[in-house]
Formats: sequence, C-alpha cells, structure tokens
Amino acid sequence: MSENVTESATSEKVASHTPDFAGRVLESVTKAIDWLFGEPSREIIFWNLNVTRGLRQDQIGDEPAAFIEGMRGIFGDSPAKTLESILVRQIRGDFGLSWEKAEETFEEILCRAKETTALLA
Repeated sequence: MSENVTESATSEKVASHTPDFAGRVLESVTKAIDWLFGEPSREIIFWNLNVTRGLRQDQIGDEPAAFIEGMRGIFGDSPAKTLESILVRQIRGDFGLSWEKAEETFEEILCRAKETTALLA
C-alpha cells in the first residue's frame, strides 16, 4: 500500500481542501474510509457515530479517542486497529509528518499534526 490513500472525488465533495485543522483531519479520514469501504459506508459510519456517540464529523480532530472508540464499537477491536493504522498513514502523508515510531496511535498522530499546523500558522 502507498504511503497515503489516493484522493477520491467523493472525499473532495465532503471536505474540499479546508485550510483549518478540523477540515484537514476530516478530509484525511474521509479519504481513508472511502478507500476502505466506499462513500455509502462512510455516510453510515458518520451517521452511526453521531447517533450513538454524539460525535459529529467536524469533531473527529478534537475527539480522536472517541472516534477510535466509536470505530471499535462498529467494527470490533481487530478491524478498528487496522483502520487506525490506515488513518495514521493517511494523516502522516497528508500533513507531511515523519515516522516517529512504528505503532503511533490516531490520537498521537493528530497531536503531532496539530502541533505542526500551529507552527506553520
């Protein structure tokens, strides 16, 4: 698999290169989920997170632990761990981050992405 998932036209509709951190995170998450499951499944996933956990799409960047916990609730531990690895690669690529350690969590990579974004602002 390449360093980051290829960009799809559907992900551009959802978050068209939003410059803010939350928008960039949503764009990355959307690309990864669309690549793995497709757009219809993404809509169901986001709907489920909103209904069952009160987590909106625009809150993923601020609530990474809640997002991953929601993925565990939907898919179970092992598939959620695979999704988390793909999300970490996607964020790393989209934000131009280096590899700091092999098993970086979604929460850890978002913390680094946020720090990098703040430094560039």
